[in-house]
Amino acid sequence: MKEVNADLYEFLNNHEISMRYNDKFIEAFVFINFGDIGDFTKIVGSCYFDEEGVECILKSDYICIDIAEFIEGDGHNLSSYQNCFKEEDWKIYGKQILESEE
Repeated sequence: MKEVNADLYEFLNNHEISMRYNDKFIEAFVFINFGDIGDFTKIVGSCYFDEEGVECILKSDYICIDIAEFIEGDGHNLSSYQNCFKEEDWKIYGKQILESEE
């Protein structure tokens, strides 16, 4: 396995994540129940939430956050976390992600 943040990798494996193409780039999202936000913050560090905060989609019982910023901020590639994504998502978007990381 390529280098990853082991705690983030485990968190993503225990939460729903998905990808979508947004005009010019691929976004990767994690769906976090409100009760798990504290755990997520401990893993990625509170500095991401200072100043402007983090954009999210707020639903009635969870939030949805683009995780690429956190992964790349750790100096890792999204492709290192490919086993966290649904196989069908990776088949659709994986090649584009790998090409963008070159």
